[in-house]
Amino acid sequence: MAEIFFDAVFNMFSVYIIFMVLRLFLEKRQVSWILGGSVWIVIWAVNWGIYYKWDNFFTTMGSMLFGTFVAAVILFEGSMMRKALAAAAAEALGLIMEDCIWVFARHFSLSIDKTFGSLLSSVLFMLTVLLLEKRFYYNKTDMISVKSQINIIVILAGSIFVGEILVKAEALGENRILLGSAVLCLMNVSTFFLYDKINEAYMQKAEKEAAAQSAMMYEKQFLLMEQSQKNIQALQHDMKNHMLLIKAYLEKKEHDGALGYIDSVTEFMKVDAQFVNSGNVEIDAVLNYAFARAEKLSCQIETKIEVPENNFMPVFDLNVLLGNLLDNALEALERAGSRYLYVSLRYGQGIFLVNIYNTFDGVIKKDGKRYLTRKPDGERHGIGLQNVEEIVDKYNGEIVRNVTDDMFKTDIVLYITAMPA
Repeated sequence: MAEIFFDAVFNMFSVYIIFMVLRLFLEKRQVSWILGGSVWIVIWAVNWGIYYKWDNFFTTMGSMLFGTFVAAVILFEGSMMRKALAAAAAEALGLIMEDCIWVFARHFSLSIDKTFGSLLSSVLFMLTVLLLEKRFYYNKTDMISVKSQINIIVILAGSIFVGEILVKAEALGENRILLGSAVLCLMNVSTFFLYDKINEAYMQKAEKEAAAQSAMMYEKQFLLMEQSQKNIQALQHDMKNHMLLIKAYLEKKEHDGALGYIDSVTEFMKVDAQFVNSGNVEIDAVLNYAFARAEKLSCQIETKIEVPENNFMPVFDLNVLLGNLLDNALEALERAGSRYLYVSLRYGQGIFLVNIYNTFDGVIKKDGKRYLTRKPDGERHGIGLQNVEEIVDKYNGEIVRNVTDDMFKTDIVLYITAMPA
């Protein structure tokens, strides 16, 4: 009974990790937790039942492969071919992890019990999935603090250590060893599940905050555009009268009067808080929102914006890049004595140049070569700095930071040959 229980728990753990692998290849569909949990339980129960009944490698692998494909069809988006390939890749990765353990054991002439080997391969499988997810999906960046991630790794490493002790503790008896190993498997399942859910909750909160900020920026930009449009309509309505008056000034050679009147018309056309009007709504929204905050700090602002009106890169990437850079600059300006902000954005022939320079108080917080935020909740807010670097990597770009006594300079080049899908 102890062996049956261990096999059931280990199979449950394997099925759960395979579901996580599917996320590397497919977009998760919005389904209820009841449906998701039911699919997981049914596939686990069927696969374990087949394993327990026949204990045949090909039969078990065939049932798991079919079950993984069914899970992909129900819980994920994408074509059938892509789902089939994802299911095959998930199964192949699991087999590779198991093979790695046994090949390693044979190479170094290590005696590894089947129970401990299964536990070891499952932990290796889990860590591999976490690393792959972190490497290939920058938008799934871990929101959990580094300390918490270290704690998770300690738990996983500890389970391996305890599992080794259990296997070698022959005095406990085979049943107790198997039950103890099954409990360790359950602990690993719970650890992975909690890690995934907490990270998902943090990401949802961050996305809501980013969406709320974007909404405020766009709302402000549309209000500015509406005000500008009203001014243009008013000017067009009275254009004839304006031209007649300017003509009268010129006929009387009252040049100062003509110039003064033109200045008054220009002032009338000016829209408050519209610092940038490049025609690119997304860039104008981000910059005008940031410059309005900078103006409240009595900051001297200088710009050089040369961008097309149409989008040349995904709006999400652009917002992440500029939003985080400007947020960091404004954070530094709040502490600076002399406040100056320079923003240059230039795009042409697939190359996007970003230059953001700002004064600061001369205090820098670093961890090796990495610059860190000085906000109180640094572990959470530091994600913005990491996301900027991952955007740069996504476009095979470069980022250079230079610091003088009171000036922080960030220079970025991105190579955008085509709009990513």
